[in-house]
Amino acid sequence: VLDLAFLSHPTLFTLRDRLQLTYWTKYSVKRAQKIITISEASKQEIAEKYGIAPKNIVVCYPAIGKVEKISAQQAQQILNKYSLPESFFISLGTLQPRKNLIRLIEAFESFSRKQQGLAKISKQQHLVFAGKEGWLAQPILDRIAESPFKENIHLTGFISEQEKWVLLRAATASISIGLKEGFGIPALEALEVGTIPVVSNTTSLPEVVGQAGILVDPTNSLAIADGLWQVATLKARDRAVLRKKGREQKAKFTWSKTAATVLDLWQAVLDIS
Repeated sequence: VLDLAFLSHPTLFTLRDRLQLTYWTKYSVKRAQKIITISEASKQEIAEKYGIAPKNIVVCYPAIGKVEKISAQQAQQILNKYSLPESFFISLGTLQPRKNLIRLIEAFESFSRKQQGLAKISKQQHLVFAGKEGWLAQPILDRIAESPFKENIHLTGFISEQEKWVLLRAATASISIGLKEGFGIPALEALEVGTIPVVSNTTSLPEVVGQAGILVDPTNSLAIADGLWQVATLKARDRAVLRKKGREQKAKFTWSKTAATVLDLWQAVLDIS
């Protein structure tokens, strides 16, 4: 069970998905001897919602694969392909309501107004949405179209795995401010390449970034804007400290640890049987 967003934020799902998830999740957890989930936040929520003993819920953190290395020339070609500026924030993932993107746009507008009025930032930051359009993407696209800073907001559409790593490495920060995240792979990917993550201070994302990111209230666009300003104005030594913490944090999430947890769980289930 990845998360229970379909219960806590039902309007973020289609009716069909919501009904299926509600029925089959309850059906499954009530009959399972052990339950696997992907964060302590999800474990707590599952235990509370379905009355499952915490000892029967096992957190099995996901991980990410190795980053493909490419030449500086190849990387620049990818950046040129999308006509991206020198400095930008990036939001990775499908354009859909649960990613809280309209609030991110509002926050970016607040940030941009402040950026216009002050000379503290020498390089103007843009905002890049890297991902395909998902369910209910149109309101997000409409909001971008009406933004006074729409010229500074970029939509790449679907990107390849290689392109993802290039864009993520080049970004000033990776922004993951979803209202409900079972884990938060984009935040972990940011740590992998040394890009500072700005993430929601709720659900699982604080688990993912630890002390290596900037936490913001995802329900408050001004708080998100403050987070953007904080990361954009980081001094070199402070950015280096966060990157060091990021290297330490990402080491907690490996596929070998994931596999070991699953194997131990299978053995426990077999012993019960």
